[in-house]
Amino acid sequence: MSELPRNMKELLRHFPRKIPKEFKKDIHEKARYHTLYCYDRYDRQKAYCTCCGKVIIPYDIKYLYNYKAERTCPNCAEPVHVHHTWRKGHFRPSPILSYHFARSVKDPEVITCMAIYTEFIGYSDTPWKDKPFQVVDAYYVFIPGKGAVYAADSHKIYKDSIGITPAGEPGYFWELEPVIRGIVKPRERMYSMPYGCLDVDIWEPSIYDMEDILKGTPIEYAWKAFMGSIYRPNHFSEEKYIKLLENICRGPLAMEYLAKIGLGKTIYNALMDGMGIGRAFNLKADTLNKALRGAISKEDKRYILQESPPLECLQTWQRVRRMPGGIGMSLKTSVAKLGYKTDHELKCLKYVKYPKLFRYLEKQRNKFPNARFDIGLYSDYIEECVQLGADMKSKATLWPADLIREHGKQKAEVKLLESKEKDDQYQHLRFKLEKKYSFAAMGFAIVVPEHVTDLIREGTEMHNCVGHYIDRVARGDTCVVYIRKENALDESFGTMEIDKAGKRIIQARGKFNRDLPPEAQAFVEAFEDAKIKKHKRSKAA
Repeated sequence: MSELPRNMKELLRHFPRKIPKEFKKDIHEKARYHTLYCYDRYDRQKAYCTCCGKVIIPYDIKYLYNYKAERTCPNCAEPVHVHHTWRKGHFRPSPILSYHFARSVKDPEVITCMAIYTEFIGYSDTPWKDKPFQVVDAYYVFIPGKGAVYAADSHKIYKDSIGITPAGEPGYFWELEPVIRGIVKPRERMYSMPYGCLDVDIWEPSIYDMEDILKGTPIEYAWKAFMGSIYRPNHFSEEKYIKLLENICRGPLAMEYLAKIGLGKTIYNALMDGMGIGRAFNLKADTLNKALRGAISKEDKRYILQESPPLECLQTWQRVRRMPGGIGMSLKTSVAKLGYKTDHELKCLKYVKYPKLFRYLEKQRNKFPNARFDIGLYSDYIEECVQLGADMKSKATLWPADLIREHGKQKAEVKLLESKEKDDQYQHLRFKLEKKYSFAAMGFAIVVPEHVTDLIREGTEMHNCVGHYIDRVARGDTCVVYIRKENALDESFGTMEIDKAGKRIIQARGKFNRDLPPEAQAFVEAFEDAKIKKHKRSKAA
């Protein structure tokens, strides 16, 4: 099996030197089957049909008069559109970006794809004879078991620019610089604003053509399995072809095994949505058990075939099975009892086994029917016990009689512990703040909070959000002081925030975030002159 190409020289060995004739023929047949060219401006009684390749003479004199009219060819009876050749470029078909899959010319087990850009010039009097301008826009290589790469032409398209195309007619000017890309992507977006021109038709191969191309390759059965699990597979875009092929090539055997047990639709939806499929499966595995990272029972296989569980539930099941308390849990039990859970919500399974945990939570629900009990609540409780250094082998710790009450207690103790740590951090700053900002005048005084947790009480009494500033104040990222009346230093009156460097007052507000009274505002201005602006002047000196 070939290795993934590392440069353009290695990549191009998988492709023919020129665009194959069958690709050109396919584009020509699809692009021009519907046109009836009226080529004589003064004799509109005859036209050339690109469908049957003959000159026709309609019975109705006005049959060809209307430009772009929908008609039926009198000779082949196919639907056609009337075009007048003397209108020159006005009747040109839209440019086409078509995807053509084939086997590699170097290795028959490798799948290749050419994205071909085709533009019909249409400036001559016989446009059906004109050779279109065609260029390979991108090269894709898909190697089973290795992945995929592609090389795209880094080009710019200038509409109505002065340039000569390979067809020898004025058109778009191209700068071609093929570059190997690491992430395989479709090219449609390169032809939408603001990158390039508008109205580019995108063509994809049919589902039946893909089955013929992939026949005999290592990904033949994986592809069929996925297509068989998809509703309306014929409604497939080039983006889905490319994404699906790339992901199948990364782990063809694992994909095949997983699709065969009924997970085809689940994996397909995950691949199309860009979800983390690697968290649920080992795509490099060569057996089903390895792909699932563990053995699967017959009961779970039947459950997958019947229910087709979503990828999120499969990810949770895989997380649970890696934890000491979740060993042996079936997929059916995991989906029914847990659904989708994050790593944080499953932390408790490091300390308790799942059967006993489920029984305990059920007893709590029966005992307290109005409360909500789930594994997330229990995990929060266990995490708080670990933070407080509780004995994680004690039954009293693991199985409290009232989980809600004990969780509330532990939560309060954790908050107290965290606030004590923050207050210890704040005390190193407090002495400097008192020395720097102590000030009294006009019957008012500045008071530095004694503890950082005092901000919570201040926020409650002042009806403002200063209680949320605890972390920032403890770190020294900002400074909060109180404005008090000298004869009532314990009563909340105003709150002031000063920036970290002490160069400006960020805000000074009264209760309910209202403006301070005029006399208090005058005090703030005096404080600013004495402490803030003086500090600036001393720094400048």
